[in-house]
Amino acid sequence: MKVDGKKLKNDEAGYALLYALGAIVIVSLVMMGIFLRARNNFLQISAVDQLTKMKDVKEYTFQEASMKIKQTIE
Repeated sequence: MKVDGKKLKNDEAGYALLYALGAIVIVSLVMMGIFLRARNNFLQISAVDQLTKMKDVKEYTFQEASMKIKQTIE
């Protein structure tokens, strides 16, 4: 292989390919870490949303029950 009129050693080409492969692997690992972190955050937010919905349902039931008790007393 020739670059700028000089012959490039096969070892140098192999090292360049290894560095490129290493860079691809590192970028892939970083991306995987980002997506795993985002997934964990999403699951935590979903859990909080479910708890909030359960709390809202509980409050609604208490209000409905108190209204029925009021109506029964009257």
